[in-house]
Amino acid sequence: MNLRLFIFRVRLVKKIAILIPVFNNQDGFIKSISSIDSCKRNIIEVVAVDDGSSEQLFLPSQFSCNNIKINIIRLENNSGIIVALNKGLEYIYHNKFDYIARLDAGDICTKKRIQKQLDFLNQNERIGLVGSYASFFDMSGKELFTYKPPVTHDLIKRKMHLNSCFCHPAVMFRASIAEKVGFYSNKYKDAEDYDYFWRFLEFTETYNLPEVLIQTEANPLGLSRLRRKNQLRTRLALQLKKFKVSYLNSYIGIIQTLIFLSTPSKLPEMIKKYFLKRS
Repeated sequence: MNLRLFIFRVRLVKKIAILIPVFNNQDGFIKSISSIDSCKRNIIEVVAVDDGSSEQLFLPSQFSCNNIKINIIRLENNSGIIVALNKGLEYIYHNKFDYIARLDAGDICTKKRIQKQLDFLNQNERIGLVGSYASFFDMSGKELFTYKPPVTHDLIKRKMHLNSCFCHPAVMFRASIAEKVGFYSNKYKDAEDYDYFWRFLEFTETYNLPEVLIQTEANPLGLSRLRRKNQLRTRLALQLKKFKVSYLNSYIGIIQTLIFLSTPSKLPEMIKKYFLKRS
């Protein structure tokens, strides 16, 4: 084979890491990785971080996953999602991946999710992070609503003052940008993704594909519900940090968060579902 052609083909091959933190959710982990499609001419590795589960995460002996490598990093003690995500990032940076996709145990990728986001990033060099719409289901499998965040970068920048504009397990981003952004911060516990995406906006343009690429389970015992008050307080701290006198959304975001902090948890959820269904 011609040397130039060989080098060209090697450059076309991309290494994609799918980062999944897992704690006591073996079944959800298997369901999630079973939904991942392989990508043509590219290398996919699932980087699963077992955050000190009471029973260690494992792959069944007969399990196969579309020629995708599964790597399980085990933490001795349960240290929380921020530590788990950062341990995964350490491994990914060390092993020189090109792209990083997120996924949570129990969530399902729609067909060709990874390929679609990879193609988009390959075709749009100015974009460093891409998310998507997401469908939310209850524990019985009934669809609750579809989350449709703003699509374009300009709109995302404006709407970030209200709340995060990305579904965390639905994003894919360039590892080179992520290394500049750094790791998830303990300073913003329970809203670490909101802070992380704010920092991405300092280095790159972003985008959300206007289609559902992930199905996620709205678990009533999930961390976002159990720690709702602290999540809102952390969101408020970030909104105050990013406050701009000339931005109307800065005022609206702070007022909205203060209202949610003073109301029962079911009311904001009902309001959110109502508007999401209408969108």
